[in-house]
Amino acid sequence: MHVSWTSSFATSSHNNSRQRAAMIVLSVSLASAVPAASGAVVTLLSTNGSSQNWTTAANWSNNASPTADNTYLVNIDKIVRSPRDESATFGGASLTIDGTLILQAGTGFTSTVGTLAVNGEGSPSSARGAIGAASPSILAGTNLSFSGSVYVDSSTSNSRRAITLNYNNFSGSGNVLFDGRGILTLNTQSTSYTGNWSIGGANSNSTSQPGELVALADGSLGTGNIAVNNNGRLSVKYDFSGPDSTLALAAATGGAAAGTVVLDHDLIFGAVNIGGSFLPVGTHSFADLNGAYDQYFVDGGSGSITVVPEPGMIGAAAMGVAARGIARRRRSPSDVRRN
Repeated sequence: MHVSWTSSFATSSHNNSRQRAAMIVLSVSLASAVPAASGAVVTLLSTNGSSQNWTTAANWSNNASPTADNTYLVNIDKIVRSPRDESATFGGASLTIDGTLILQAGTGFTSTVGTLAVNGEGSPSSARGAIGAASPSILAGTNLSFSGSVYVDSSTSNSRRAITLNYNNFSGSGNVLFDGRGILTLNTQSTSYTGNWSIGGANSNSTSQPGELVALADGSLGTGNIAVNNNGRLSVKYDFSGPDSTLALAAATGGAAAGTVVLDHDLIFGAVNIGGSFLPVGTHSFADLNGAYDQYFVDGGSGSITVVPEPGMIGAAAMGVAARGIARRRRSPSDVRRN
């Protein structure tokens, strides 16, 4: 908007000051009236076919390949794919997955999405907040967040595929079901994630190809609870401290193997349930655990699992000790002699 001033300036300094102030106020008002430029939200209109990927312009609502000016949304029941057998970077400012992201970069290649949000109702039977892999893949970027129920499956065939998440920041409170024969590796560096993990299940394949979650970077598991279901496996590659977290290992049932742990670090939990039995409060070495619960712990391990009492129990114990001390102090010497 252009404004021309038609009135002449008065010669007095008083009037000049008033008019300069008026011009400044008008300029500020005009600037604040102009909305900040922002990119459009572009949606995926149709699922990527097997020969298509996220660069396919015809699938997007603006009929163009992703650019940094826009944010992108994959709606429920729609599927977007990364380029096959190559490293590729998603061109948009961000990508939100309410449907499914299929990774197909292949061994040695990386699919990069700078800011990725996965939301939904992910389950083995629906494409609503899911990440899958058609080949071994690395997914990398700056910001990753999960909300709702996120479903991750690196394989539903007989091949065992791997997904590695390399992100600088990992956040959200969405619960994750990792259900497949593959390996999900967490290499997330700065984690504020508070959701729960559910590892293994119907699509995993006994002890030969368990669905395995490998927490590689310090803190990558976040602070939620961890359930290792039948045919699932957990491997934590750092000393984990989760006094408010619960670890549950499923017992073998039918033809399905027990949930297992690769233990080679020191892990702390608020509660540990092994096949329906709670582990007592205290520190339990790998040797002790492997001896008492052999089918739940992979041979050749080290480290320990410590179960800490609930804060309320600690407080009650401290109060009990204090009360006993006060009672002893209140006893007179004659009381002592009489006893």
